[in-house]
Amino acid sequence: MIYKYFNTRFLILFADTLIVSAAFLLMIWLKPGTLHYYLPNYSDPFLLFLALWIIMSWWFDKFRIKDEGTPVTYSEVARLILRINIYILAIVAIAMYVFSLFNWSRIVVLGTIAISTMLELFTGYIFYYLLYPLHMPDDISDNSQDALLIYQHDGTTDVQAEDAVPTQILTPVDLSVFPADLKSIVLEETSENAFSFITRYFFPEPSKNLIVSTNTRFNIINQPKNDYKVIINITRLNTIRWLNKFFEAVNSRMEKGGIFICCLETRSIRKNRILNRFPPVLNYIIYTFDFLFHRVLPKLSFTKAFYFFLTGGNKRVLPGPETMGRLYSCGFQIIEESVIDNLKYFVTRKTCNPVFDQHPTYAPLITLQRVGKNAKIIKVYKFRTMYAYSEYLQAYVFEKNKLSEGGKFSDDFRITTLGKTMRMLWIDELPMLMNVLKGELKLVGVRPLSRHYYSLYTKELQEKRVLYKPGLIPPYYADFPTPKSLGQIMANELRYLEAYEKHHFITDFVYFWKAIYNIIFRRARSA
Repeated sequence: MIYKYFNTRFLILFADTLIVSAAFLLMIWLKPGTLHYYLPNYSDPFLLFLALWIIMSWWFDKFRIKDEGTPVTYSEVARLILRINIYILAIVAIAMYVFSLFNWSRIVVLGTIAISTMLELFTGYIFYYLLYPLHMPDDISDNSQDALLIYQHDGTTDVQAEDAVPTQILTPVDLSVFPADLKSIVLEETSENAFSFITRYFFPEPSKNLIVSTNTRFNIINQPKNDYKVIINITRLNTIRWLNKFFEAVNSRMEKGGIFICCLETRSIRKNRILNRFPPVLNYIIYTFDFLFHRVLPKLSFTKAFYFFLTGGNKRVLPGPETMGRLYSCGFQIIEESVIDNLKYFVTRKTCNPVFDQHPTYAPLITLQRVGKNAKIIKVYKFRTMYAYSEYLQAYVFEKNKLSEGGKFSDDFRITTLGKTMRMLWIDELPMLMNVLKGELKLVGVRPLSRHYYSLYTKELQEKRVLYKPGLIPPYYADFPTPKSLGQIMANELRYLEAYEKHHFITDFVYFWKAIYNIIFRRARSA
């Protein structure tokens, strides 16, 4: 009875309302002054604050006991409480300081939220550690969230759960004899459409297939073999803390040419889900805070540790282009993509070993490796306009999209929304002035190219390019309209280099003022 009694969301919300009210009254009592002054002035604002608190708690299911039939742990509840209360604090702060809606005391507001949070954490502790375990059903185990199945060749199914990290291996046989009970177990994590999609890639020899539902690389590294031909993880990548390490572990357990299938909720899918779930206006407010919390915080060096402490890395936002770049950097090539039941599925093939990038950057200011004078590789500074790991997708984008105007990739999905604006206004190019000051670039000259772009040029032009320093302002902006194909750009650069060989200063002087005129008055753009 106690278990069912405490499993009521309305009762929990009622208890939460009492907690917030008690915290507010305590702060009013501690506030210097009289109750006769503060209670009448704060009663109406507090009711609005309490309504916000209840709405946020209801939508985000604070103090949840089960998550899709699986009991949640106290640490997960604590993270949820802290995250939601931070959302509430941010909304109240915006209302107070940006829109000047309320004349509240900062001490009362911060104190009420802080005391409420501590009381919620204490109440959750009492409930989960003292009351909840006594009434937990016998068929629910602590390891059920990451319990995997071992499917034997004799057609039997055995569930294993170890005290440390449970191992799960599902080695399917021929699909024509795929057991119905085993299929139902897999469908608990996926769907009919997803099951049909991933089973198309099963290898005929059962021992060469591995299906896992895990968010830890331990369950991959712990496998006894390293020659699987197919590895499928049906757990969303959004829940994996060390994503590259996980991909590297998968790579180490596969034959070259093997198939790896994974899925995730991409940034765009997540955005659509949030906007469609909540009513207008409120949906964009919630999406903004969700984006800042799950996308921005884990990318900044000074907030990353705080974010992963609160969330454990669960449900962070992963853009599709960044995930694809991570896969390529870890030795995989994407051969098929599909959106199934609001999840993006990637089918990849192992092509090489991982590059083991030890210093990935998510910062707004980035350095890019480019071919400089004498074919020396230099690091060019730019503001980020693409998703992280986009540099690993150059060959993929070239194969899919080819080149368009200005020698750029057409419909380059790696460019962010903000990045498109920055390119249009030439903002992304400004940090390259540091390369000019360092003597690695000159003001006018052929653009510093990546190795991939450089390989697309003719042998003659490659040899001429490396004789001189690259430039910040490319010569093709002196022509208007600017060249629209790679062939036209190469012809333009060849004319410039031949003129530069004869008259260094005069050539750069003429090209500089022509380019500036076209950029300012004829709207030639970096994009």
